Amino acid sequence: MADVFEQKIEEFSKMAEDEVTRLLEEEKKLCICKDCSTYDTCMTENMEGLYCALGKSPCVVHERECICPGCPIYEEYGLTYNNYCIKGSEDELRKRQHELDIITGGE
Repeated sequence: MADVFEQKIEEFSKMAEDEVTRLLEEEKKLCICKDCSTYDTCMTENMEGLYCALGKSPCVVHERECICPGCPIYEEYGLTYNNYCIKGSEDELRKRQHELDIITGGE
């Protein structure tokens, strides 16, 4: 049985590109990335955010206390990781973990 995140990805895959873009714009309104102590001038200048969906920042990021788990999107989408601005999107991190599980036998 797919978890919440996998169900959301499945829903997105059935949407037209303009629908996905519109949905992401709506989700950006809920995004709390700009409130994080890690969010800096470079990120502000690039109008970044929603790293959990869009992937890590191209800026040089200095890791501080992560607030990802407190974001409404985190719960709504069943996210499991953090520091997306540094590590990449939930999807990227899950794929990376899956590859590691294959290599190590899930240990």
